[in-house]
Amino acid sequence: MVVDQGKLDAFIGKAISEWGAAAGVLLVFLGDKLGLFKAMSGAGPGEARLKELITSAGFSTFHRAAQTPFNLILEARP
Repeated sequence: MVVDQGKLDAFIGKAISEWGAAAGVLLVFLGDKLGLFKAMSGAGPGEARLKELITSAGFSTFHRAAQTPFNLILEARP
């Protein structure tokens, strides 16, 4: 029997992709059950602590440049 290397590579790529997606779903499920997302909601990345750290490193300004439901962009300037 002759194996078509192109088809085998495509199959392996699809299988790895599907396993990665399944692992992602499992991690989101576990995070939800453990209360990770509730604990993180509204808390941000410890913005006050970050400001303290950044200003102690010599930066003079630090502020929230933009925010979306999924991203928080902070700006620090010397």
